[in-house]
Amino acid sequence: MNQPETKAFVESAGIVTLKADKTHTAPEVDELLRQLGNKGGSIPFYAIFPADNPNKPILLDGLLASPAQIIAKFKEAGGAGDVGQNGPVAATAMATPEP
Repeated sequence: MNQPETKAFVESAGIVTLKADKTHTAPEVDELLRQLGNKGGSIPFYAIFPADNPNKPILLDGLLASPAQIIAKFKEAGGAGDVGQNGPVAATAMATPEP
């Protein structure tokens, strides 16, 4: 996730990212993971909330092999928009629990 290609895409598309920190006890993070279907609380775990349908997040768990995988999911969520002179048409938000 923290690769130059992904960072550039997120910035150019105007995507809002959020990171949930699990380095310390965080019951609210554990509850969110359970609500998203990650009952074991395994990480990494990614939830992309499409701007036009935030109640249907796109979920990814485990390690991602390449930036292209996460960029494809952002595009699926509408995060690509028409990035250009007028900025993005759509934006997404993502929560990323960390170990």
